[in-house]
Amino acid sequence: MYELKENIIYIDSSEKTNRIREMFARQDKFPVEIIHLELADLVFDSIAVERKGASDFLSSYRRSQFWLNLQSMKECFNNYYLWLDGSEEEFYRAFARAYKNSWESYRGALAKIYEMNIPIIRTTTLEDAIDLFMRLFVNASKSGEKNRIPLEIKKRHLSSRNRRIQSIATIATIGTVTAESLLDQFTTIERLIAAAKSNKDKNKTLEKIKHHFCTADE
Repeated sequence: MYELKENIIYIDSSEKTNRIREMFARQDKFPVEIIHLELADLVFDSIAVERKGASDFLSSYRRSQFWLNLQSMKECFNNYYLWLDGSEEEFYRAFARAYKNSWESYRGALAKIYEMNIPIIRTTTLEDAIDLFMRLFVNASKSGEKNRIPLEIKKRHLSSRNRRIQSIATIATIGTVTAESLLDQFTTIERLIAAAKSNKDKNKTLEKIKHHFCTADE
């Protein structure tokens, strides 16, 4: 384990960061290193950034590990951001293809992020993105703010029960307490979804479950 070096842009080595590498190849203010990052896709001094395109955000937000990673990023870095790479229309269209009630699902995902006090950065072009992030990085390099953690931080992992609870709790207006109660009642997410699909009494909570987990073409 070793400390982050100052004034270096660290980019995660996964394939999904190819666009980020292309973006920062255009600047010459700071050196760039491609390494494996356990948390975040982009790190500079005290700043950590997790990037999500529309399809990636759609697939991630239903996974408990995504939310745990955001929380870990908050705990590990002084400054942290979720970068939504694309227009709001792109994100809405991605949700519309997957959910019957696409607007509520998309709004619920954003609401959960705001509740966690995670700042969201949205850009639609490479030019917008590099201008914004370079401004952040230049300001950080001048501030001299130190990071709180070593570079090689390990992700935390939830138990299988807590993963199921987190998956349910990401639905808009359904918190952890309600999610625990639902899991105690139905024991598995599959049984919960089945009950939601056959919700003859039109229970509002089960309706939310159905809209969240059932795809638009079901």
